[in-house]
Amino acid sequence: MLNIRKILKDSADEKGMNLKELASKVPTSYEGLLNKLRRESMTVRDLEKILNVVDKELSVKDKTQHHNDK
Repeated sequence: MLNIRKILKDSADEKGMNLKELASKVPTSYEGLLNKLRRESMTVRDLEKILNVVDKELSVKDKTQHHNDK
């Protein structure tokens, strides 16, 4: 299962930031970010803004194409 919190924390760590610093650069409140992660209520737009701060991007893959590659 995909763990968005771990991905964001690891990505922030790579940039020398913690989640609080990441939230301030988005910009959003630290509490707001934690609430979205806890409730699993993050929108694609939210995620794209956060990933942009850590120089990452969201992509969608065709599952049928991926399974045929094996």
